[in-house]
Amino acid sequence: MFHPIPAHLYDEYFAVYSSDRSPSDIKELFIPVHNNPDLRLHTIIKYYSPPDQSDQNADEQVNAKSDMYLLYSHGNAGNIFGRTDLVETISNELKCNVVVYDYRGFGKSGYSNMSNLLNTQRNKAIPTEHGVYDDILTMWLYLTTEMEIAPENIILYGESLGCAISTWLIKHIARENGQRPHSVILCSGFCSLKREVDDKAGQMVSWLVDEDIFPTKRNLEEGLRELKERGIELFRTFVLHSPTDEVIRIDNGIENSRVENGQFYQIYGGHCSHRFGDVLEKIASDIGHNENN
Repeated sequence: MFHPIPAHLYDEYFAVYSSDRSPSDIKELFIPVHNNPDLRLHTIIKYYSPPDQSDQNADEQVNAKSDMYLLYSHGNAGNIFGRTDLVETISNELKCNVVVYDYRGFGKSGYSNMSNLLNTQRNKAIPTEHGVYDDILTMWLYLTTEMEIAPENIILYGESLGCAISTWLIKHIARENGQRPHSVILCSGFCSLKREVDDKAGQMVSWLVDEDIFPTKRNLEEGLRELKERGIELFRTFVLHSPTDEVIRIDNGIENSRVENGQFYQIYGGHCSHRFGDVLEKIASDIGHNENN
C-alpha cells in the first residue's frame, strides 16, 4: 500500500531547487504530530511569487501576495522532493501558497530522536491508514491554529491516495467543528480502496478488503451532508482524471465528481505524469469567482 522513498535520494535536487529561491519564497518545517509530538512531519511551504513587481510600490507588492493556502496530500509512493515542479505549477496557476508534507515514514518525516537523518534505516515510523489521517489532521491544525489561517482560505488538494486522505479530513472537520475548506481538488483518485482492488484483482480478492478502508467518495458525501445539515454553505469539488491513467481508471474520477457542487475536468497523461492543459486556469477562474465562499 505505502511505498515511501528515502529523502536522501532527492537531497541534491532539493538543494538546487531551494538555492534558486529567496527565503521569502520557500520555508522548510518539521511539524510535530498532534497526538504524538515525537513524530515530525517534514513540510515545505512554497509561497506564491507574483510576476515581476519592479514597477510597483511597496503597498502594491504586498497586496499581490496570496492569502490562499493549498494543502497538498500526495499519493502512496515517493516523497515531497519529487513533487517540487508540480507544486511550483500549482502555486503559479492557482496564485496560492502551497503546503506540501510527507506522511510518517516518507522522506524525512519520522521520529525526531533519530540521530542520523540521512540513514535510510533511521525512520521507524510506519505509515498506516489511521496514521496518515492523523498526519493530515496535524497539518490542518497547524494551518488553522499555529498559522491562524481561516479554514475558508485553505484549498485541499489530493493526489491518488491523497484524495482519500483529504476527504477523510473533510468529514472529520465537518463533524467535529462544523468547518469546511474553501474548495477541494481531487486528482487521479479512486472511489474506494475496495473498488480499486476489485478492478485490479476481482471479487475473489476484493472481498477481503473492508469497505471502510480509504472510502474516498463516501467520506466526501458524508462531509457534505454534515455541512448541509448544519446550514453551512457547501464548497466546490473539482475532480481531475486522465483517460490514459494506467493505474486508476477514469470512471473513478467521474464517479467522485458526482456530488453536490462537483465538477469533473479531464486531464492528460499517465497516473504519475499527468498534464493539466488549461484545467488549472479554469479552476483558478472558478475559485476567483468564489473568493468569499
